[in-house]
Amino acid sequence: MSKYQLIFVLAFSHVVTTVAAAQGLNSRAFDTLPTVAKRPVTGNIGPVCPTLGQQVNSTGAGECNVTLTIKMGKYEPLDLCEPELNARSYTPEALLVGPDEWTDDPEVLYISYGEHVASVYRGSPTRTPILGLRQIKAPDFFVDVVTISQWEYEVRTYHMSEISLRRADTQEGFKRVKGEGSPKPIALYKVSGLPFAVYNLKNPDPSKTDRIRISYVSNATSKVFEVFHDPKTDAWTATDGGGQLVVEKTSVINPEDPCERTEVRVENENGVQVRRRTRVFRGFAWAQELVSESEEERGEIKTTTYTYYQNPREPGYMSVQTKTFPDGSWETYDYPSDARGNVHQRVIASGGSRRQ
Repeated sequence: MSKYQLIFVLAFSHVVTTVAAAQGLNSRAFDTLPTVAKRPVTGNIGPVCPTLGQQVNSTGAGECNVTLTIKMGKYEPLDLCEPELNARSYTPEALLVGPDEWTDDPEVLYISYGEHVASVYRGSPTRTPILGLRQIKAPDFFVDVVTISQWEYEVRTYHMSEISLRRADTQEGFKRVKGEGSPKPIALYKVSGLPFAVYNLKNPDPSKTDRIRISYVSNATSKVFEVFHDPKTDAWTATDGGGQLVVEKTSVINPEDPCERTEVRVENENGVQVRRRTRVFRGFAWAQELVSESEEERGEIKTTTYTYYQNPREPGYMSVQTKTFPDGSWETYDYPSDARGNVHQRVIASGGSRRQ
């Protein structure tokens, strides 16, 4: 069972630790992973940053504020990566598919949540389905994503040896096929048998979209976490099933500089603070970027800082120019292109001695 496990992250760290078999939810709490596009802010926590042209807050930093990772053996995992909570967050449409969806190992099937219409110059508009994950079939496991309501769905995982599958009579699913622009209609699977683990994602208060409850059940193991975001203060909290605070992240804009925002994330274990991280973001012309990060654990503080190329005429525009590490060493980068036009990062200067 160690191959199929859940890592639950609610609060912003780049390193995700592996959990033991059947351990279920891992309460690292909201964590930020810079894997999503910059989005407009939705809260109201301060004045507009004139350089960026909008407020600087956690939902506009282009990072995941609520993440969920379901590992699946040798295949890439399933991920949830939400910068903010909205109606989409409680549907399978929000799941990011890790396995190669263009092959039959595993077989990845979708269902449609509507149509995307794109205008075509001098022609009819094209219509493509908006797809959400429905099933994954691998040689030794099966994943069934079941919508319960507009505000709730489950990810049910099965051992293939403990179930039986057959195709449905109608083609309600879709499968991506190499060489074809549109997904191909296909019959979904009907499953008989009991799952070895169930992950439930739910909006506990459908009158709002400011919280999400994620629970895990497997045999005698069960865990529950609830994440809440206050858009007025831009504070995130994660509590366990007993209501105990696990992680809290606050965000404050500098009253003297509306383009500077400081995040403080505190992680607790059994009611005792065990980790603290402070991050400073700055609004640039293109987006918010991290300029300083300090990690504090058991009395030790490690700080890393970043500067960026800000001249649009420079090849490295919007990219990290210099990174200074906790030991005081530093590296400066440029971004040359290869023969194919691909840009890569290159160290052009450095100083100090990196401690391994």
